[in-house]
Amino acid sequence: MEELKNPVNKSNESAAGPGGVYYQFLRHLLESCLHTLLKLFNNIWTTRDIPPSWGEALVVPIPKPGKDPSDPSNYRPIALTSCLCKTLERMVNDRMVHVLESRNLLSKVAVKTGKLETYGLTKKFYPVQNCRNVQKKDMVHNDFCPDIDVDSQSYQVTVKVEGKENRVLLTCPPADRLSLAQRYFLF
Repeated sequence: MEELKNPVNKSNESAAGPGGVYYQFLRHLLESCLHTLLKLFNNIWTTRDIPPSWGEALVVPIPKPGKDPSDPSNYRPIALTSCLCKTLERMVNDRMVHVLESRNLLSKVAVKTGKLETYGLTKKFYPVQNCRNVQKKDMVHNDFCPDIDVDSQSYQVTVKVEGKENRVLLTCPPADRLSLAQRYFLF
């Protein structure tokens, strides 16, 4: 439950997005309602089925300070997105930071640019090295290298299967829906 309460309590008092849910509302939910919301978030996480409304934003023009409000070029757009979506994004970020901390995985760029401080990490980190030289055979539980052939004319993919004399044609029906294809922000 803390995984949900932390992002909600850390949120700013911002305007509600298309869903009309404010952070203040989330902060005052009963424990049973928070539990239901956490179930919803876990379901979204496991099924990767994000509500379509979370991909929408209300764009509001905000006047630049000290500029003439009658000139349209003196406005900047602000996109208001769903507070529920942003809460889930913060939960995902917290999970990712936990994985990074527990496995000491970070890039050289994050170390060099000082990006580590913005993650709020508590352990000392060293950058990951030699990643481009790791091959499939180096992976502990993922070292199987099938004999795959792609026909450049027909784009048919065949694979040699152990115990079978002929190659097997691999087929995959076209996807009618791609979850997370257009809308997935982490911060």
